[in-house]
Amino acid sequence: MIAINQDLVFFAYKNHKTEIDHFIHSTEKKIKSFRAKPTRTLKKKKVALLLTPLQEDYLDYLSANFKDIILGTPDDLLKFATHFETIIKAVDLGKESKPYIHRVFRDRLLCIMGYNSQRNKFYSKYFQGLGIKACVYCNSQLTISVKRQGLKNKALYQVDHYYPKSYYPCFSVSFFNLYPTCANCNLSKSNKPLKFVLYSNNPLLFSKSVFQFSISQISITNYRVNFEKEKLEIEFKGGNSKEMNKIFAVEQIYNTQKDVAEEILLKSIIYNDTYKRSLEKSFSKLYNKKDLNVQRLILGNYTLDTEIHNRPMSKFMMDIAKQLKLI
Repeated sequence: MIAINQDLVFFAYKNHKTEIDHFIHSTEKKIKSFRAKPTRTLKKKKVALLLTPLQEDYLDYLSANFKDIILGTPDDLLKFATHFETIIKAVDLGKESKPYIHRVFRDRLLCIMGYNSQRNKFYSKYFQGLGIKACVYCNSQLTISVKRQGLKNKALYQVDHYYPKSYYPCFSVSFFNLYPTCANCNLSKSNKPLKFVLYSNNPLLFSKSVFQFSISQISITNYRVNFEKEKLEIEFKGGNSKEMNKIFAVEQIYNTQKDVAEEILLKSIIYNDTYKRSLEKSFSKLYNKKDLNVQRLILGNYTLDTEIHNRPMSKFMMDIAKQLKLI
């Protein structure tokens, strides 16, 4: 629900430079090998695959620009996407595309690019380093899903591809193309286009969210009379909220969280300014910690727009608390 500074991705690259550079080098070699001797797996056997001239051009361009594609900014990816489109149109690589030969090529290339391997081995520590724990689309759930591996369960990051990997296998492991999401939002978005920027170099986009949650004023008034939380009406507005509601049902999701809204409403009555000052005075050593403040402890969640990726429902709770002047 808010962009992050794209410099954080470059910092993460520096922190994992050896591992990432090894992945880039080894994957580039695999692409060149596939270009020289294309094969596919059929009935557990490798069989020769005949590439079309366009597919050869696609691999040549990918190989020649591979590191820049993996580390390319959103602006870079747009330029690369435009060029890839001149070679093979994205829709021709899609799940229902024709001719069939392009789908076979896409699936083999996706396997070579190694997204599943990276998700299993690398993305957990990478996204933790970026500080993204909550779904970037709905902010209501963690970006973690559980996958069975052998006899054990493993917690893995759920990742949406801004440029769908079924249309753009070339970007399947490009860092700026990876959006951590919950499983529901990932499934809901699928291959749909969405006007949402996660990585940006524009401070206006990563300093304050364009989206806003609120409780309708009429339902607040009614609650204070009859205390019926089910009649509280949650609203979600700002930015492209209509599109977000259409794809992810954001407003509907949060209208199931009326108990949380009610708790914030009650806190706004109980925690008046005098009471908050007394708490701060009584526990001054605790409240002077750099990573804590009175507002965060009272709300039970993060209270700054720039922190909403840290924990689910932080945006919702923060906006309602500000509306009610709790924080």
